[in-house]
Amino acid sequence: MTRCYPLPRSRYAFTLIELLVVIAIIAILIGLLLPAVQKVREAAARTACTNNLKQMGLAVQNHQDTHGIFPTCGQGWPYPPAYAAVGEPYIGINQTGGWQFQILPFMEEGNVWQGGGATTINQAIIQAIGTPIKTYSCPARGGPRVITAGSWYGPPGTYAHAMTDYCGSDLENNGVIIYCTQGQGPTTNINQVNDGTSNTMLAGEKRLDPNCYLSGIMQSDDNEGYSDGWDWDVMCYSTVQPGSDLTVQGQCQGYGAFGGPHTSGFMAVYCDGSVRMISYSVPVGVIELICNKNDGQVIPSY
Repeated sequence: MTRCYPLPRSRYAFTLIELLVVIAIIAILIGLLLPAVQKVREAAARTACTNNLKQMGLAVQNHQDTHGIFPTCGQGWPYPPAYAAVGEPYIGINQTGGWQFQILPFMEEGNVWQGGGATTINQAIIQAIGTPIKTYSCPARGGPRVITAGSWYGPPGTYAHAMTDYCGSDLENNGVIIYCTQGQGPTTNINQVNDGTSNTMLAGEKRLDPNCYLSGIMQSDDNEGYSDGWDWDVMCYSTVQPGSDLTVQGQCQGYGAFGGPHTSGFMAVYCDGSVRMISYSVPVGVIELICNKNDGQVIPSY
């Protein structure tokens, strides 16, 4: 009798060459996908920045409509937000805090503006200084930044300072947001924007050193925070060439310039509430023209 034995099973496995081919294909696919993912992330960050600046522009307009003046930029970096009493921040020329503090009630942040549940004026100031405002943060920089440090700005003690990625334009008080001495002024209003609200820039993104802000290290443009009076934290020089964050990498300061984490330009909001991207290559002279509210000069295409 002939016996039948089962045939041995064939064993399948990758050869070394096949494995290398698969790895090469995966590497090629990753190489193709990464730029696409980066572009999507960059587009999303620009969209978020556009929305942030749009909200700030509308808040400034509402401040103007409510109080008859644009928010000022306060008196200087040593001056934190000022309160007449707990829950009663000063308004207009009596407010030493910066413009981003002054527009809080028009951005659904009235509780922060008033000091929340504080029982003393110092507590209200500390809460305002340290509360992060999501709208003041560009997602391309990793979200809201809060740095805790000993007092040199505000009441005594060690507490949080919430930063901002946006600044108004400093043009020797010829812009819309201007330096204001407490109790004296000056102030600006919509009637002084003679060059047109759609031609006059209100605020934009500021340049910062990524080595510092990603490590939680303070820099000269990023230490007092959004509540600050006139200072590089909340104001940028329109006379300094804008640039990306990479142009100051390793220097731990942005030199008071407009700029940002985006590759080709910074986002800016105009007095009419419109938002657009301005290329880093736009000459400083053009930046000065669009930041000046009443020079009467023709602005070249940019």
